[in-house]
Amino acid sequence: MALLKVEGLAVSFAGRKVVDSLSFELLEGEIGCLLGASGCGKTTVLRAIAGFEPLSGGKIFLSDREVGTVARQTPVQERGIGMVFQDYALFPHLNVAANIAFGLRDKDPKVVRELLDLVGLNHVEARYPHELSGGQQQRVALARALAPKPRLLLLDEPFSNLDVELRERLGQEVRTILKASGTTAILVTHDQREAFAMADKVGVMTEGALRQWAAPYELYHEPADRFVANFIGEGVLLPAKLTGPQCIEFELGEVCRTVAIECCLGCDMEVLIRPDDIQHVDNSPLKAEVISKVFRGAHFLYTLALPSGNRVLSLVPSHHNHAIGEAIGIEVECDHVIAFKAQ
Repeated sequence: MALLKVEGLAVSFAGRKVVDSLSFELLEGEIGCLLGASGCGKTTVLRAIAGFEPLSGGKIFLSDREVGTVARQTPVQERGIGMVFQDYALFPHLNVAANIAFGLRDKDPKVVRELLDLVGLNHVEARYPHELSGGQQQRVALARALAPKPRLLLLDEPFSNLDVELRERLGQEVRTILKASGTTAILVTHDQREAFAMADKVGVMTEGALRQWAAPYELYHEPADRFVANFIGEGVLLPAKLTGPQCIEFELGEVCRTVAIECCLGCDMEVLIRPDDIQHVDNSPLKAEVISKVFRGAHFLYTLALPSGNRVLSLVPSHHNHAIGEAIGIEVECDHVIAFKAQ
């Protein structure tokens, strides 16, 4: 059952639409994410769901109850929604336990202890916000938002103030906490790794529009359009021809199991090649020149020049440490291939 349903949502500021005809559903217990660059409208959508922004079009439903239309807005406090802000908004004069209890009408200490245990902060319950790390402050804010048992939890760029390594680790921790509590949640972020680490469904946004709403795996391997293909992950588009219902031919050979978008047999296409599609094989007769490389610990990300001059990316185990200008053997190994009609 869909806990959150957004239908044709539109929001305007000073007569200018910043969100237009946006629709998606989030099932009970799922974690969703709106992903996009700054200014794409994702935080506006979150604020509209919370009830902070009036709608200029569309409807919002929570558990099949209409809570937002152009004509009528259910007040924020009556929606049963919790929210975690970028700056955590903790009360500096209250300790951890008191901050969590703030959202409870009866201040039940048993509930506070359960939440402290859930977020792993039993050992710091008497400390004050300034005595905590950024990650601990984030978990206090999460526990406080979960205290009233909201039907839906909204997280607005929840890890933007943290360093990259901590963001990824905390994202996985927060997902575990939300799943353990059975909480339905939606976050907004510009960070793909954060979105993929946390969310069951991700919506890619640009210029107030939702381009695709899907599981992270589907977004990466089956992008709905050229924008999503370029936005998600890393990859290049190479010229190709459609040679059959599921086959594409390009300079590295013919690949089948292809999903071709807006195509016709024999027409000019562009095929999306990801770094994991290009395998390094020493004895392969097909060679490519190393143009640049980025060390990523377990792997190198190589930029390779093909004989035609076109370039591809390849993710190679880091014990294959090749020099710039060196020619290395490659093979194509694709399980998912997306092709678009050439522009």
